[in-house]
Amino acid sequence: MDYWGLEAIARRMGWKDSRAPVRAHLREFFPMFPRRKGQHPRKVYYSNDSLITAWELTKAKAHYQSLTAKLQRKEERRESHVSAPGLRR
Repeated sequence: MDYWGLEAIARRMGWKDSRAPVRAHLREFFPMFPRRKGQHPRKVYYSNDSLITAWELTKAKAHYQSLTAKLQRKEERRESHVSAPGLRR
């Protein structure tokens, strides 16, 4: 499905503010771009489901990788604090 205009994009994402897509575009590279619809001379922001889904999957993958890296660092710290047998801490 195609989304024309900030309000339609915000509605699709469940954002209450119609300026939220612009903030997400600037901060998190949300996929939308100005485009003309039909013969209308003014450009409006446009996005579609395939672009948004790819963006959401990329964000989820990055979040998963950061969590697994954090857990791995935590495990490495835990292993480095194990003392040798016979030694007291």
